Formats: sequence, structure tokens, C-alpha cells
Amino acid sequence: GEFGKVEEVKESLDLAYMIKETQNLFKGIVEGSSRSMQIVKDLRTFSRIDEIDGVIQFMCNPCGKLSE
Repeated sequence: GEFGKVEEVKESLDLAYMIKETQNLFKGIVEGSSRSMQIVKDLRTFSRIDEIDGVIQFMCNPCGKLSE
């Protein structure tokens, strides 16, 4: 009957493998998000340090000319 078909499909899909891989996928997403958040935080800190020291102006315009 219908239950037999469901079991057939369930076995053919290898749900245990799919669940494990889905968990690994979400773990990777969480790790990547954490790394991205840390990079953004570090860039904010870096940009504030550069603004204080006036380095951003020098880095963007080393010849002393105004950008157009």
C-alpha cells in the first residue's frame, strides 16, 4: 500500500545521510557567519584607528591630490 511506497522512498533517499549533511551545512553557515561578523568588527576597529591617525587620507590619496 501507500505505507510501503513511503518506506521505499525513505530508504532510497538515505535520510540519515541527508540529516547529517544538513547539520554539517548549518554548522558551516554558523561558523562562516561568525567569521564574517568578526571580520566586519575588525574592519570597523581598523577604520577608526586609521581615521584617528589620518592614515586613511594618506592611503586613499598618497600624492596629496583631491580625488574626483
